Amino acid sequence: MQNKKTLLACLLASIAATSVSADEGRWYVNPAVGIQDFDTERNLDDETTFSIGGEYRFNDSWATELRVLDSSPDGHNNTPLNDTDVNQYYLDALYYFKPMTAKWQPFALLGVGHAEFDSKLSDSKETQGNAGFGVRYGLNDNWSLRGDLRGIYGFDDGTWDSLVNLGISYAFGSSKS
Repeated sequence: MQNKKTLLACLLASIAATSVSADEGRWYVNPAVGIQDFDTERNLDDETTFSIGGEYRFNDSWATELRVLDSSPDGHNNTPLNDTDVNQYYLDALYYFKPMTAKWQPFALLGVGHAEFDSKLSDSKETQGNAGFGVRYGLNDNWSLRGDLRGIYGFDDGTWDSLVNLGISYAFGSSKS
């Protein structure tokens, strides 16, 4: 828990510290809620996932995002021993198909991350990759809605999870390309 708070504080501090110098790019804070469907080999139920990301959009096409996800799925047989805390950390590259000034901005993403599964029965860690697509809908110059769908591959155990996110974003910095 302390690691999550430290990582989140560092993420938000770095966004705030560099926003003043963002002359060409644009920073976004992306909180979201989602549903994660875990591979059947994990023996975990689908679960609501909360995430926050800090995204830097370099130009009209390219962005990078550092994301932190948190969930607590129940085990399939619903015993307290199988309840698991899941923490995931990702660095993603995003490719936008429309400019920052467009109302609808579809994007594709690809990234790598780390996941920690902690339960009373066992703890495990794994390297994960994720790929997907999404769309950002601009409400005004600073606020937008953002949704995405991701496939998540666990390299260490060959599992496939999926994640659907929906959130609201706040942007600051320049919006010119």
